[in-house]
Amino acid sequence: VPMDPDTPNTGIDIQLDLAASNSGKLAKLFEIDLPAIEPIRVKGRFTGSRLDSKIEKISLQAGKTKQLILKANGAIQFDDFSREDYLKNISMKIDFNAPTTKAVAKFIDQELPEMGPASGSFTLQGNLKKLQAKDINLKTGGSNELQLGARGEIGNIQLEPKLNPTDVRLKLVANSPSTDKLSPLLDFDVPNFGPLQAHAQLVDQDGSLGLESAEIMVGKKGTPIIKATGQIDDIFKYKEIAWQIHMNIDTDETLSSLLGRPLPELGKLHGDVALSDTDGSLGIDKLEISSEQKDLLNINVSGMFDNFEETDKMDMQAEISVQSLEIIGLLLGQDWHASKPAKLTGRIKADKQQGTFDGKLTVGKTEILADVSGSLGKPRPILKGKIETRALYLVDFGFPEAAPEQPDAKTLKTTQATKNKSASRDRLFSKEPLSLDWLQKFDLDLAITAGDVIGTGAKLDSFIVPVRIMEGGTLLVTPATLVYEEGTVLLDLKIDSKATPPRVGFKMTADDVSVGSALSHVGAQVPMNGSLNANIDLSSSGQSAAEMAANLNGVIELGMENMTLPKSTVDLLAVDLFGWAISSTFSRETKLDCGIIKLKVEQGQLTNEILFFDGTSLTLSGEGTVDLGTETLDLSLYPKKKKRFWSTVNPINITGSLTKPSVNAISASTVASSGYAGLSMAPQIFIPVAALGYLGDLFSKDKEKGENSACLEYTRKGN
Repeated sequence: VPMDPDTPNTGIDIQLDLAASNSGKLAKLFEIDLPAIEPIRVKGRFTGSRLDSKIEKISLQAGKTKQLILKANGAIQFDDFSREDYLKNISMKIDFNAPTTKAVAKFIDQELPEMGPASGSFTLQGNLKKLQAKDINLKTGGSNELQLGARGEIGNIQLEPKLNPTDVRLKLVANSPSTDKLSPLLDFDVPNFGPLQAHAQLVDQDGSLGLESAEIMVGKKGTPIIKATGQIDDIFKYKEIAWQIHMNIDTDETLSSLLGRPLPELGKLHGDVALSDTDGSLGIDKLEISSEQKDLLNINVSGMFDNFEETDKMDMQAEISVQSLEIIGLLLGQDWHASKPAKLTGRIKADKQQGTFDGKLTVGKTEILADVSGSLGKPRPILKGKIETRALYLVDFGFPEAAPEQPDAKTLKTTQATKNKSASRDRLFSKEPLSLDWLQKFDLDLAITAGDVIGTGAKLDSFIVPVRIMEGGTLLVTPATLVYEEGTVLLDLKIDSKATPPRVGFKMTADDVSVGSALSHVGAQVPMNGSLNANIDLSSSGQSAAEMAANLNGVIELGMENMTLPKSTVDLLAVDLFGWAISSTFSRETKLDCGIIKLKVEQGQLTNEILFFDGTSLTLSGEGTVDLGTETLDLSLYPKKKKRFWSTVNPINITGSLTKPSVNAISASTVASSGYAGLSMAPQIFIPVAALGYLGDLFSKDKEKGENSACLEYTRKGN
């Protein structure tokens, strides 16, 4: 071996065998960068001269069981070591195997999602100017997991000044037994729509790396429920993108099992989505969804995200038509009324700060306009705006076209018996904590108005309902106004969820509202008709409905005039409740001139101050208390006969729990000895006007309007 540097050495033949506990020690020895792995051993034969040498029969093995294991075999040829590009040629076959992708990530010092076992092999050929990777075969995932694979070659790997692969020709494949296996890769929960198969060509064109002939299929092979085809010309700059997505989803097999509840029979849902960046920014050009039965459900959306690089900005036109709003309710897991065919059209605009919706919902003949806006600003999101309609046709929303006929007494008794049998719970008010946290999550300022409310005999001319959620948890509905053809109802509701415990306030006044017509639109079997005056003012606090009931305070005042009760209702009351021996010689209707109920409410206890009904054939009065805290009652009712053909009528006493009360007749001797029924036994009924409270003012308004008030007459009988 000549020592003169100008004289090349000849005849080098050295057998190499290097071993180290970790790659760092070899890196320090040769002053090169090596990825961390342990242990490591390299064998080879170094032959030739300083001007032309090689290391052949290289055998490298690194790593250990349960970690990354790396193997390499091949040869490296060198030119004159005095040159910078002394590496003449490399030919190495490299194999690796790892139990997890985390082990690979640690070796290459990159972040990778966990996808199970990883293995691969490839051959490196070339030099520092042009390095090629051939026979690439990479794969990850276990037999029952998401499997990813890549096969092909990279024609040129430029190492300096930075890593730049070109002339890439790789076939990418992905297979998974279910789409939810994609969740770790995408870093969000993906629903299970069934098996997944995908493939694409990763190619280099004009200096950019892109995907060609990409195809993704979800579902059974041959009959996928989702099929997407497309391309991305530059995956790094995310440019020149075009995708077509077709969906063919069975609502029974796929969506029902996915949501865990039954869905309406829509058949299969067909959908088409087009994504592209033809206008310079990636966006959704088209979104169409329709049911197999064309009239059931159709969704057409255009616009959406015009630019996916600015996903906080959205501008879309939407059109949704559905045979009935009941279908939308079922899709959302809600029990909605069946309705006439509905169509929603509108525009949604949103950015990072706020969003707006301006559109129209048409249901049958009803047209509802909405103009709302929302903001995600601090301290809470807020939604505000107005929802209005000129005419609300209740029949369009599934309410019956006519008020139900009154059933006969036998039907009523059977229905009541069924209800009593099914009412097996011991408590009326639940002790479960009320869920009011949602009131503290957003603010609301919404005005809901309607002009004429038409149909089903409900003579409601208009209503205005302002709804606000403010101050981080206070719900206000004030004043809600319901204007009937006969009378007006004003409502006020306040719920303060921030208070400890939460507080509730409720007020209602009704002025000459027709009881029957006001309730007929909900399809209720109204047991009476007449004019209602009401004053209700209540407040309470508590963590549950039971605590709210026990802490209730206020007043309940109800005044009803010119009432008519169908004979079936009187028979039901006579037989099932009071036990009266009322003669069947009544006419089809029983008329009552006046009915007054006045209750004082203190700490959940309702004390009857006035309970009085009077007509040409019937007078009923009563007294007693209802304790909402203990859910018990003690009421005495005193009927008074007005016709000779009536049999003797005894008072009754109702006691016990609210869910299972006991009804007992009071004997005549008990009545005489204990002084029951003082008011009802008087020859004439007289109610001081001062005792009526706010009801007296409402009755007096009738006189001011030139109308007669039957109840007001009872305040004069004592004069």
